[in-house]
Amino acid sequence: DIILQGTVRIVFDSESIKHNSTTLYTYRKYYNIIIVLRQPREVIMKLTIAVVSCMLVSLASCQQYQPTTPIPIVRYENDGVNFDGSYKWAYETGNGIQAQESGYVQPAQDPSQSALNVEGGYSYTAPDGTPISVKYVAGPQGFVPVGDHLPTPPPLPPAIAKLLQFLATQPSTPEPAYNKIK
Repeated sequence: DIILQGTVRIVFDSESIKHNSTTLYTYRKYYNIIIVLRQPREVIMKLTIAVVSCMLVSLASCQQYQPTTPIPIVRYENDGVNFDGSYKWAYETGNGIQAQESGYVQPAQDPSQSALNVEGGYSYTAPDGTPISVKYVAGPQGFVPVGDHLPTPPPLPPAIAKLLQFLATQPSTPEPAYNKIK
């Protein structure tokens, strides 16, 4: 909420108004009563900023939905979850989008340690016409995507690579070292 601060004085005769302030902004005349509001410049500036901000937000509205014709599904395969936990699915749409995935459960001696291994991929054409294709695997080692459009990290500087090799040869501490300070 914006609170306008200032002084208000009611004058019954318009001849008795003294224009001695530069912050005199608003006159309102109702019959023979004139109300003079004195408002600090900061309030006017804050109000102006608020109005301009609202106007900018209204200009930055989201794009309007443009309905399109439904895209047909050309191919759809689904070999649901089998008794052993494996599955396989694939689809292709009329606009060239393709996706496929298959997975299986890697059993372990302890059933709570079993892991799901997944392989799959998808491809589509980007709005600029670039073909995008991603193949991925996921399992105990995590999600590993592979694609020509995916960014790759820069090579490690030689000093950092040497430091990592040195750290790999050092023994690890079983407990934090800061607990040994006396």
